[in-house]
Amino acid sequence: MKFEFKEKIHHPRARVYDVLKNGLAEVVPLVPNVKSLKVIERHEIGKGETKIVNEWHGAPEGAPALIRPLIKPEMHVWRDYAHWIDAESLVHWRFEAPMFKHFYTCKGTNFVEDDGKGGAIVRLTGELLTYPEKIPGVPKMLAKKIAPTVEKWLLNLVSPNLAEMPRAVGVYLDNQEKSR
Repeated sequence: MKFEFKEKIHHPRARVYDVLKNGLAEVVPLVPNVKSLKVIERHEIGKGETKIVNEWHGAPEGAPALIRPLIKPEMHVWRDYAHWIDAESLVHWRFEAPMFKHFYTCKGTNFVEDDGKGGAIVRLTGELLTYPEKIPGVPKMLAKKIAPTVEKWLLNLVSPNLAEMPRAVGVYLDNQEKSR
């Protein structure tokens, strides 16, 4: 299942890109359903290219109330693997939850573009694929039938945080501006 989110931010493209690449830990408090972010690995792989691995810890409140009692803290952890390309102001990414990495893949490319008026447009694109046939005890015929429903449900869990990130960057930059 493919998805795309766009958000206009009234701050310059270069500043928005820099915060997304280098300042996510400072933005996390502004993102609902995320408790913390830790940089696991970061290295330059060439001029203007960086690979970063972040570990995210979600808040239990992000899960539907009905299933919250069944979810263990380690189920709220995921990692994003990002390849930043400065010359194009984009990042190729994928993320996985260690507890569920065999049951789905989620990857995409995010672009930070000029809006032509001194601001930026953050465009998040991606694809989420589920593999319900890998869930123990689920018959293959049933897995094929429920795959679209599972993808939609999982995308509804993932998309609020993805869609919220550009807004949080805008709020973060607004707050920085006010404190000057």
